Amino acid sequence: MSPRPTTLSPTVRIWRATDGVIFAIVLGSALYGCSLAAAAAADADLEARIQYAFYTVEPRALQQIATALETDAGQAYWLSLAHYRLAQLAMGDTAVGVARDESAAARHARRCLDVLEQAARPTVSTPEALGLQAACAALLGRASLLAAPLANARSANQLRSAALADARNPRVRLIAATVNFERDLLDPEARERVLLDLGQVVTLFEAERRDSVALPTWGAAEAYWYLGRVLAANSDTIAARAALEQSLLLAPDFEAAKELVARLVGRGTGR
Repeated sequence: MSPRPTTLSPTVRIWRATDGVIFAIVLGSALYGCSLAAAAAADADLEARIQYAFYTVEPRALQQIATALETDAGQAYWLSLAHYRLAQLAMGDTAVGVARDESAAARHARRCLDVLEQAARPTVSTPEALGLQAACAALLGRASLLAAPLANARSANQLRSAALADARNPRVRLIAATVNFERDLLDPEARERVLLDLGQVVTLFEAERRDSVALPTWGAAEAYWYLGRVLAANSDTIAARAALEQSLLLAPDFEAAKELVARLVGRGTGR
C-alpha cells in the first residue's frame, strides 16, 4: 500500500516559502558584503601603491599605475591621486634629487582635474573629491603662470566648498594649510599660522586613524613632514625631529622626511 502523500497546511507552505526568501536575501546580502569588502581591499592596496611610489620618489612606478587606471572609470579618484603625486614630484615639493619640471607638473595637475570633472561617480565622498581638485588646481597655479589666475581662484572655491561639506576632514584641512606652503614658509607671520593649522591637522589625522577605517587614508605622514619643516624653519630642531620621526613611523620609506632628518642631525653636530 503506497504511503499517502503529505499535504502541507497553508501555514507551513507559507513558512517554507518565507524561509526560502529569507535565505535568498541573506545569501545575497552576504555576497554583496563580500563584494564590497573585496573592492575596499583592492582600493586600499591601490592607495598603498600610489603612496609608496610617492614616498620613495618613483615617478615611473606612479606613471605605470596611472596608465593602468586610465581605462577604469570607477577608479577616477585614485587616478587623480596618482597624477597629483606625479605633479608634486615634478614640482620638486617632496622629491629628493629630482629636477623641477614645471611643464610636467602642469600636465599632471590638469589631468588630475580633468579626471575628477569627467567622473560620473568619483567613488569617494564629495569633500575628498573637492579637496583633491583644490590641491591639483593650486599645483597648476604654481606650475603655470598663464593658468595661475583661474587655477588659484578655482582652488580657493573648491577648498571652501570642501570645508563646508566636512570641516573636520583631515585631508581637506591639510591641503588648506599647505596650499601656499613654500611661500608661507618664508614669512614668519604666515609660518605661525601654518604651524597652528598643522597642529590641528595632525590631531584630526590621529583621530581618524583611531576611529575610522574608511578610504582614503593618505596624508598623515605628509602632515607631520610639513609640521617638521615649519618647526625647522623656526629653528626648533628638537620638535622638528620629533615631528619627522612620527612621519617616518607612519611611512618608513618617506625619502623627503629621511633627508630632512639627516640635515637636522648634521646641523646639530655642526657638519
